[in-house]
Amino acid sequence: MTGTWAGTWQNAPKWGSANGGFTMQITQAGATFTGTIDVTGPTCIRRGTVTGTVSGSSISFGFVGTGVRDVKYDGTVDGDKMAGTWTVEACDVNVQIDGNWSASRTK
Repeated sequence: MTGTWAGTWQNAPKWGSANGGFTMQITQAGATFTGTIDVTGPTCIRRGTVTGTVSGSSISFGFVGTGVRDVKYDGTVDGDKMAGTWTVEACDVNVQIDGNWSASRTK
């Protein structure tokens, strides 16, 4: 898991067509990892600290975006690729929104 990961995210269709990208730099120690994430696209969350776990092919991580919202990612990892779903409380309203994400290790 250690390395730089570049990915994309998109809202579930029921939330509109918003999408963007992210770059995550993480370091793994045993079953846990930590790092940073930078997010692009139409979102109020731009940067955060990542913490997560990996068990076999299952991955779960989250980050707190600039003290505003907690974003939770769940999915699977296979070598240099990972993908899954995300959830977060929307920026302007108290509604949980969700979508899909995927990423590849670049370094």
